[in-house]
Amino acid sequence: MKKSVSSLLAEARELRKRVIPSRHVVRKVKFTPEEMAFEPLPDYSHLKFKRRKGVRNLVELDPDLAQFYKSSDAVNNALRKVMEALPTAARKRRKSA
Repeated sequence: MKKSVSSLLAEARELRKRVIPSRHVVRKVKFTPEEMAFEPLPDYSHLKFKRRKGVRNLVELDPDLAQFYKSSDAVNNALRKVMEALPTAARKRRKSA
Protein backbone atom coordinates (compact mmCIF):
# COMPACT_ATOMS: atom_id res chain seq x y z
CA MET A 1 0.00 0.00 0.00
CA LYS A 2 1.38 3.37 -1.01
CA LYS A 3 1.48 6.22 1.46
CA SER A 4 0.98 9.84 0.60
CA VAL A 5 3.76 12.37 0.98
CA SER A 6 1.95 14.17 3.78
CA SER A 7 1.52 10.98 5.81
CA LEU A 8 5.21 10.14 5.35
CA LEU A 9 6.16 13.63 6.54
CA ALA A 10 3.86 13.27 9.55
CA GLU A 11 5.47 9.95 10.46
CA ALA A 12 8.94 11.47 10.14
CA ARG A 13 7.91 14.34 12.45
CA GLU A 14 6.62 11.88 15.04
CA LEU A 15 9.85 9.89 14.92
CA ARG A 16 11.91 13.07 15.38
CA LYS A 17 9.78 14.08 18.38
CA ARG A 18 10.52 10.77 20.06
CA VAL A 19 14.26 10.93 19.41
CA ILE A 20 15.01 14.64 19.80
CA PRO A 21 13.81 16.23 23.06
CA SER A 22 11.86 19.43 22.79
CA ARG A 23 13.81 22.64 23.22
CA HIS A 24 11.56 24.07 25.89
CA VAL A 25 11.49 21.85 28.91
CA VAL A 26 9.48 23.15 31.83
CA ARG A 27 10.49 21.76 35.17
CA LYS A 28 8.23 22.23 38.13
CA VAL A 29 10.00 22.39 41.46
CA LYS A 30 8.19 22.23 44.75
CA PHE A 31 9.79 23.88 47.74
CA THR A 32 9.11 23.07 51.36
CA PRO A 33 7.90 25.89 53.63
CA GLU A 34 11.33 25.89 55.30
CA GLU A 35 13.00 26.46 51.94
CA MET A 36 10.55 29.23 51.08
CA ALA A 37 11.12 31.04 54.39
CA PHE A 38 12.86 34.36 53.80
CA GLU A 39 15.70 35.29 56.09
CA PRO A 40 15.88 39.04 56.66
CA LEU A 41 19.11 40.84 55.87
CA PRO A 42 21.40 41.73 58.76
CA ASP A 43 21.06 45.18 60.26
CA TYR A 44 23.72 47.48 58.82
CA SER A 45 22.29 50.68 60.28
CA HIS A 46 25.29 51.12 62.61
CA LEU A 47 27.69 51.33 59.66
CA LYS A 48 28.56 54.55 57.91
CA PHE A 49 29.57 54.28 54.28
CA LYS A 50 31.74 56.76 52.48
CA ARG A 51 32.59 56.55 48.81
CA ARG A 52 36.27 56.89 48.25
CA LYS A 53 38.11 56.33 45.04
CA GLY A 54 40.47 53.37 45.25
CA VAL A 55 39.02 51.88 48.45
CA ARG A 56 38.43 48.16 47.99
CA ASN A 57 38.31 46.67 51.48
CA LEU A 58 35.38 47.19 53.79
CA VAL A 59 35.39 45.70 57.26
CA GLU A 60 32.24 45.38 59.29
CA LEU A 61 32.61 46.02 62.99
CA ASP A 62 30.52 44.21 65.56
CA PRO A 63 28.10 46.52 67.38
CA ASP A 64 30.13 46.51 70.62
CA LEU A 65 33.28 47.53 68.72
CA ALA A 66 31.37 50.14 66.73
CA GLN A 67 30.35 51.76 70.02
CA PHE A 68 33.96 51.85 71.22
CA TYR A 69 35.63 52.94 67.96
CA LYS A 70 33.64 55.89 66.68
CA SER A 71 35.61 56.43 63.45
CA SER A 72 37.71 54.54 60.96
CA ASP A 73 40.72 56.61 62.03
CA ALA A 74 40.42 55.24 65.57
CA VAL A 75 40.35 51.67 64.22
CA ASN A 76 43.32 52.35 61.93
CA ASN A 77 45.36 53.83 64.79
CA ALA A 78 44.63 50.84 67.02
CA LEU A 79 45.65 48.41 64.28
CA ARG A 80 48.86 50.34 63.61
CA LYS A 81 49.78 50.10 67.30
CA VAL A 82 49.18 46.35 67.19
CA MET A 83 51.40 46.08 64.12
CA GLU A 84 54.17 48.06 65.85
CA ALA A 85 54.00 45.69 68.82
CA LEU A 86 54.63 42.67 66.58
CA PRO A 87 58.21 41.38 66.34
CA THR A 88 60.04 42.52 63.22
CA ALA A 89 60.20 38.99 61.74
CA ALA A 90 56.40 38.70 61.86
CA ARG A 91 56.02 42.12 60.20
CA LYS A 92 58.33 41.21 57.34
CA ARG A 93 56.49 37.92 56.82
CA ARG A 94 53.13 39.73 56.70
CA LYS A 95 54.33 42.25 54.10
CA SER A 96 55.63 39.58 51.73
CA ALA A 97 52.53 37.37 51.98
